[in-house]
Amino acid sequence: MLSTMPGKESLVPRIVFYVYAISTIIPCCMTIVSLIPTLFDISIYLKPISTALSIFGVLLLTYIFYIALNYIRLHKLRFSDFINRSEIVVSDKISEIDASSFRAILEIMGNRIRRIPRRTSPIFIAPLVSVLYIIGHVTVELASRYVLEITPEAFLEFPLSSEALMEFVMYTTTMSIGSILLLVSVILCIYILHILNRDLYELESIEDEMISTLRPLASKIGLKLPYREVNIAKRNTILYAILYIVTLGLFGVYWVYRVAIRDPEEHVKEDYKVYSELPKILAITPQ
Repeated sequence: MLSTMPGKESLVPRIVFYVYAISTIIPCCMTIVSLIPTLFDISIYLKPISTALSIFGVLLLTYIFYIALNYIRLHKLRFSDFINRSEIVVSDKISEIDASSFRAILEIMGNRIRRIPRRTSPIFIAPLVSVLYIIGHVTVELASRYVLEITPEAFLEFPLSSEALMEFVMYTTTMSIGSILLLVSVILCIYILHILNRDLYELESIEDEMISTLRPLASKIGLKLPYREVNIAKRNTILYAILYIVTLGLFGVYWVYRVAIRDPEEHVKEDYKVYSELPKILAITPQ
């Protein structure tokens, strides 16, 4: 029966997160350094390194999002299949009435699973983060280089030529478009982190309800089903987003770790303790 549930092979490798964290924290620190007037000249020379690390970090984040979203998708599908195919093992201590009652409860839980919103395919939404970020970042970098370095020289001429004005408007507009793409990529990241937490939280609550229903039946045959030692918390997305903005993105590293790495790991670990006992009371009907 355990083969019907997604396992640890579906989770994000820790080494991937560690590399992502390093490639994200360093550019954030460089951004903070650039805000210090006395260190501004140094930050200019470090800009190419910061840009390369930022893009590399976003690519790793895309991979992390894809694995985490796909884990939730598989977990939902397999848990739904598990509920549809589960049957109480009738014995001298568990009657047909008990089995019918439990079947009715499973149907209610199946409906709850179906009410969880269908999400966009991970293979589309995860890479979209990288595409938006890279296009936006490169656009801003190229346009701002003109605006900050070439435009001041053009403005020394008076009256200002229409050609110089048009170029200035074109590059500032391009920079604005790139900034919007960057903003959309950040909003998309926040949305993905939100649905990762909400969907796993909802799935775990349904699982816990199923196990709670099974406990009285399990006690009739002398079986004690374990309780979860760690539960998925329903995180405040708005508060986390504010902390992300205030810390210039540094809090995002913890947010990704908590929602895309740690929560799924703990969920799989707790699931294993519970589901390893279920074959003693449940049977899986063939497809």
